[in-house]
Amino acid sequence: MAPWPCPFAAFVDRIFDIGGMRVYSVPMVAIQPDASRARYESRPGRRAVVAASLADLRGPADGTVELPIWLFWSGPDHTFDLGDEDMRRWLYQIVLREAGSLEDLAAYLDGDTLIALWPDLYLPEGVRQAWEEQHPVLRAAATAAA
Repeated sequence: MAPWPCPFAAFVDRIFDIGGMRVYSVPMVAIQPDASRARYESRPGRRAVVAASLADLRGPADGTVELPIWLFWSGPDHTFDLGDEDMRRWLYQIVLREAGSLEDLAAYLDGDTLIALWPDLYLPEGVRQAWEEQHPVLRAAATAAA
């Protein structure tokens, strides 16, 4: 029996002693990465969050929006004027990449605006694939614009 509680005790075999310490072998398990998960990452180690329905996205379509620090931390000003097309596109790119919850998406994105902006958004491949797979209307918008 192992000198410490070990959940793998049934699989552990004592192989030799080194300076009075017991050394045990533990079987190694090789796990293949799930390729389907990796392609839906917004960045390595972070899964893309996708709304179940574009109708759930009821964020502001105009006015000024201030993003919280957990979505936009890299600038002193977290405010975006949705009347400015470049700033609106930038806000959508940030939220789609950085959202950690469905609440983030619902609070800051508007479904109709997302469809209109979709062809012009610069997004990680995993984010784009995840959203287009869930919402074919986005793929159609990108195809129509091309």
